[in-house]
Order: sequence, then structure tokens, then C-alpha cells
Amino acid sequence: MAPSKLERSLRLIYVRAFAASASIGMSAPFAGLYVAKLGASSLQLGMLHSLSNLASTVLQPVWGYLADRVRRKKYLVFAGGIASSIALMLVTVVRDAKWAIALLTARALAASLTQPAWTALLGTILPPAMVGGVVARLNQWASVGSLAATLASGAISRAWGVRGADEFVIPLTLAGTAGIVAAASVLPLEEGEVAAVRRPLREVMGIVIGDAEYMKFVALSFGYGAFMSIAWPAFTYSTAIEAGFGVFEQAVRTVVGSVVGIATQQFLRERIDKYDKYRLLGLARAMLAVYPLVFAAAPSFWPILAVTVVGEVFVQVSMTAIAALLLELPPKGLVGSYTAVYNLLTGLAFSLGSALGGLIMEFTSPLFGPSLSVDAAFLTSAVGRIVFGVLLTRSFRERS
Repeated sequence: MAPSKLERSLRLIYVRAFAASASIGMSAPFAGLYVAKLGASSLQLGMLHSLSNLASTVLQPVWGYLADRVRRKKYLVFAGGIASSIALMLVTVVRDAKWAIALLTARALAASLTQPAWTALLGTILPPAMVGGVVARLNQWASVGSLAATLASGAISRAWGVRGADEFVIPLTLAGTAGIVAAASVLPLEEGEVAAVRRPLREVMGIVIGDAEYMKFVALSFGYGAFMSIAWPAFTYSTAIEAGFGVFEQAVRTVVGSVVGIATQQFLRERIDKYDKYRLLGLARAMLAVYPLVFAAAPSFWPILAVTVVGEVFVQVSMTAIAALLLELPPKGLVGSYTAVYNLLTGLAFSLGSALGGLIMEFTSPLFGPSLSVDAAFLTSAVGRIVFGVLLTRSFRERS
């Protein structure tokens, strides 16, 4: 691709990253709290995370194969973005936790099309030598978009002066609008000339599954994801019920995390390609045990804010390393399928872990009380995060 066309494509890619992250910044911090404020039980909170992750992964092999087969991948990104944004806007209409969970699951199913298609699209545009730096810049733009969106959400909430479930309606509606903008922004992109895959789906999946090193990486990610997500329903319960967060408190926490994320991505931009990404990822995953440990010890505003500052550094390192590896490891033309297998298996792990976390809380609460049942989920998650993070650092060295 000519330098001038590449420069224009990069600008559009960053616009899409900003708008998509603005949508996430006004939905991800608040959707679970909205369901909790609607009166969801511990089991329902577990099912929220479990079903959303299951919906995100169940069609990943099909989406990945489609992303590699279709020449104009941007239309897949557009379709998934539009459908998921509409589903999110409909969530604000319901006042029943079960229906909110159903719509958020539908939203996850539609959004699951975008990730393998977006990764495959980037694979046709970005030269290999630029992958790590561009991914870091994308995450930086994502942090900026999320920061701006969450600041706006907190300001609107404070000005509106409403508490309870109703205070979440405006940010979730704005999130859907930003998602539509993100979807439309990919349409002017000029795609590279990577040939579309014409192999049958079974053959493509056989190639991916036959890559022993890649599948070992995915297997360790599966184990990590299962233990990591055990804490997710506990995080939602602890933040909404024990710490009593509303839109404003969650917005402050998210803004602080976004500022740390932007600074971390700025640091990573020029450095991520110089280090072994497997070791960086393993270290970051192990260090993310700090989140459940702090939530278990002190579920209140200031400790949660403090752990967000520390934890966001490792979140950004983890995200950047994974994104770069998923672009570097697959053969040309199979980026979408490789990404889809990773998303499928790690998403199933998230679904399994979230359901298990909800069950731990639901069945231990009558015996030990709500507080100890939440702590049990947090401590189980922390141990698994450390173990699988260390295993990754000991199992791989990045290819030179």
C-alpha cells in the first residue's frame, strides 16, 4: 500500500478506535451495574457474564472463516457494529433484569462478528514491522475515547441528579450512538490486496488446530480465562452493592483507569516490539491477581480506585501483547480464523468461569453470608491468575 494511502487508512483506523472505545466507555462500566440495580440475583449476575461471553464466542469459527473468505472485510465490521449498537440502545427500554440480560446477550452475539473481521482487516492494511506500534497507538486512542465518554457520562449523571437504575439510561443510549458512528467510520477504508481464503472451513480449522505452539498458547489462555472470570460476578456485586457505586463513582474510577491506560500505551508504543510478548503477557496476567485480592480485602471507593491505578498498567500490557501476538502468529490470510479460535476457546473459558463464580456466590451465601461468598470467588480467581500467568512465562519464548 502506498505511503499516502497507508497514512489515510491509519487516520480512519484511529477514528474507528476512538468511536468504538467511546461506546465501550459508556457501556462496559455501567451495563452490569444497571442489571444489578434492576434487582438481579447473584446467579443472574453470573449468568449475565456467562451468557454474554458464550454469545461472543459460539460463532467465532464461522465469523473468522467468513472474515478470511470475504474480500471486503469492512462490511462485516459495519454489520456487527450496527446490530450490537441497536441491541444496546434497546436495553434501556426494559426494567426487568432477565430482559436486560437477554438483550445484552444479543448485543454480544452481534458484536462477536466485529473482532475477527477487524483483526483480519488490519492484517490486510498494516505492514508487519508496524504491527506492535500501531496496536499500541490503537489502544491509546481507545483509552482516549473511553476517557472522554466516561467523563461525559459522569458529568451528565451528576447534573441529572438521579440515582438507581434510571441514571444508567443516558450513558447506555449514548454508547449505542457512538457504536453506530464507529461502524460507519470503517466504510471509507481501502483494504489491502491479501488474497481471500478459498479453502473449506474444515480444512482451515484443521490448519489452526494443527499448529501445536499456537494451540498450547490458547490452552493456557483458556485456563487463565476460566479463573480470571470467576471474579466477574463478584466484581459486579461488590461494586454495585457493597461499595454502592453509581454512574458518578464508576465514571471516576473508569476515568482514572483511562488516564493510566493512555500513559501506559504511550510508554508501550516504542517498546512493545523490543521485548518478548509472551513474557510480558504472563507477567501482566499474574499481576492482575491484585484486583480480586483488593476487592476481597476492602470493597470501598478509595481502595478500588487505588487498585484501578495499579491494575490498569497490567491490563494495558496484557491487551497490547495479545493483540500483537494475534497479528504476528498466524500465516498470512488466516488471521481471522486464528483469531476466531482464540476468541472461541477463551470466550468459552470466560463463560464457564463466570457461571462458576455466580454458583459459588449463590450456594455459599446461605452458609457463610454474602460477604464471605464473594470473597471465596475473589480468592479462587486470584490463585488461578497467578498460576496460569507464571505457566505462560515458563512455557514460551517469542520467535526471533
